[in-house]
Amino acid sequence: MRSVRSMVALCALTLIGGAAASNADTIGVQVSGGHEFTEGAYTLGYTFSTSTEVYVTQLGILDYNTTPLLFDSTVSIWNSTGDLLVSKTFLAGSTGTIADTNEPGSSFELANVSATTLASGQTYTIGEWSNVLPGIFQGTPITASGISYGSYVYTQSNGEPTSSYPPQNAAYFGPVFGMSYTPPPPPPAATPEPGSIALVISGAATIGFSALRRRRKFSAITTK
Repeated sequence: MRSVRSMVALCALTLIGGAAASNADTIGVQVSGGHEFTEGAYTLGYTFSTSTEVYVTQLGILDYNTTPLLFDSTVSIWNSTGDLLVSKTFLAGSTGTIADTNEPGSSFELANVSATTLASGQTYTIGEWSNVLPGIFQGTPITASGISYGSYVYTQSNGEPTSSYPPQNAAYFGPVFGMSYTPPPPPPAATPEPGSIALVISGAATIGFSALRRRRKFSAITTK
């Protein structure tokens, strides 16, 4: 009977599970100073490199002066060979909710994405595509530990920006990414409906009692 109870308890714990705590995000690149810059029907962004392995957990945009987006905007990250790693679209009408301490009156709009590993010692490109792209031009980049700003890049299409301006114009800023230095925990297991838990427990109990009954029957036969 003890083995039956253990089986039932194990099934119940496996089904119920528990939620894991999330790691705090760090914004990889920010900017200070510069002037507002607005362009349309472009993908604008910048390159950056890593000196340690990090995990992208959020993508976002700088919401200059915290005004609603006029058009949908898509933020993406590519690796050095042009492979798209992660992407997120922000819908028109949305606004930033996280204050940008480097640009008073502006804010960040961030959205969670599936954790994406950025290997150490590699160069990546982040870009934002929209019909109207407000951002900051010729500012001073502020980077998180392990991140180095590269150069401003652009393209007149919805895709990886690869054309760059001279270094003095490098510090364009618009798309952002949130990151973690440690691997995020796996998502919590889905909690089954109470009826499903009861069904599995009932099934486990039935199997256990059937096994117990067979043992008793076998014991009775051998003692005759």
